[in-house]
Amino acid sequence: MAKNKFLIRVSVLAALLLLISACNDSGRPDSFASIPAAPVIAPPPVTISGSAVKGIIKGGIVSIFGITDGQKDSEPLVTGTTDSSGQYSLEIPGDYSGPVIIEITASAMTLSGIL
Repeated sequence: MAKNKFLIRVSVLAALLLLISACNDSGRPDSFASIPAAPVIAPPPVTISGSAVKGIIKGGIVSIFGITDGQKDSEPLVTGTTDSSGQYSLEIPGDYSGPVIIEITASAMTLSGIL
C-alpha cells in the first residue's frame, strides 16, 4: 500500500511538472511572433502647381504654409521660386493634412528685372 501511495505521488508530481513546463517560455517564438510587422510607408508628397501672374512674376518666392487653428503657421512647409513664365511646382510632405496658404513675394531678381 505504501508503494502505491508513493507511485501515485510521483505520478501526480510528474504530471504537474509537465504542465508547468508546457507553460514555460523555452525561448521558442510563438507562431504569431514570427510574423513580421508590416513596414511603415510614408505617404507620398503632394505637388502644388500654379502661376504667379499680375503681369508675369519671374523669380518670385513661393512659400506654402500650413494652417493650424485658423492661423497661418510661422514656418512654411516648403519654399521655391517661379520660373521665367511665372510657373511654380512645389511638393509638400505627404504626412501634412489640411488647408494651405500660398504666398508669392518678389525677390531681388524679380525687382531688378534680371530674369
